[in-house]
Amino acid sequence: MIKSVFRFWIILPVGLAMFLSIFFFFIISDVLKEQSLLVLIIYTILLSMSFIVWLWIVLGELRTKAVMVVLWDDTIIKKNFLGLGGSTPFMMQEFDGYSTSVLFSKYDSYEYLYLMKDHKKMIKLSSLYHDNYDEMKQYLSLNVHFLGEQPFSLGDELKEIFE
Repeated sequence: MIKSVFRFWIILPVGLAMFLSIFFFFIISDVLKEQSLLVLIIYTILLSMSFIVWLWIVLGELRTKAVMVVLWDDTIIKKNFLGLGGSTPFMMQEFDGYSTSVLFSKYDSYEYLYLMKDHKKMIKLSSLYHDNYDEMKQYLSLNVHFLGEQPFSLGDELKEIFE
């Protein structure tokens, strides 16, 4: 049995989302006391931006990428939201296969592994989020068909946030 292990820094998005929520709640409560239209507009813009960042972190990162995965015999169990979400079990043979993609950053590159079912990404594993990514990839490569590498697409990632 292999259980995914998160990298230590993964708590940053959770902390950032909580900080932004609390910070802007207090700012908005003070702004509502203000009479200045300009101040109200600026804080409304900041609140909107923080809400978009919060949605991206919660729906995009924590729901789809920060997933805890347990690989056991011919079963894969997926839990969203750093393992705090509900469990979704899959049988290995349910998947069409897996594909990989590389995300290049300024200092490093990170590989993503997508377990595909009916041409949809059902589970995303990442060397950016998972400390034992290589071990999980090796296990999956022995049990699931490799579909090839695909280019990383930010557009696809944004679209998948709301699926």
